[in-house]
Amino acid sequence: MATNKLWLEHTERAAWESVEALREKLLEAEKRIERLAPPVAGWQQLLAALDAVKEERGLRASNYAELIRELNERMTALGESARATEGELAREREKRSVPVPTARAPRFDSDGELPAALLADEDEYESGAGAQFLRNLWRRYRGHLRETARMSPDNVLLAIESEVDQLAELDEPELPEAALTLAVLAMRLEYEARRRS
Repeated sequence: MATNKLWLEHTERAAWESVEALREKLLEAEKRIERLAPPVAGWQQLLAALDAVKEERGLRASNYAELIRELNERMTALGESARATEGELAREREKRSVPVPTARAPRFDSDGELPAALLADEDEYESGAGAQFLRNLWRRYRGHLRETARMSPDNVLLAIESEVDQLAELDEPELPEAALTLAVLAMRLEYEARRRS
């Protein structure tokens, strides 16, 4: 049987083209697989790390997909727990930052001198203008208590208002005396209000 030479060439060319197309597809598939998966050494390290975590944490997953899902669930739960704890900590800090009233210590010593607590920072007050002001204030306050009978808080407030109204009319040298008077009245207001509470 005679064979057509052109037909043989055509068949051979078609076969080679099919082989080349299959080779290209095979190369593309291999490249795609390489892109999707790390090298074998990377897989081994990843699986070893997952096995170690599973054993260390006592996880029950039977395959790696379940293990990763279980790890994700635990991480989510831990994150929620951490946020709740941070909220509680913030609330506790707010509670502690509110000053808690303490029992009042006596303001003045029994001998009528300024208590040490008022002059706690000796460097600032002992020899400075602050100490002099406090001493003058205390003397004036003691004198005011002796000279005036009990006053209602309303009467003390009226006296303070009267003194404040006169401030604008005072000359500069008169201001320190006015400040002492206002301070004495403020102390008296606190004293009378505390007595009634």
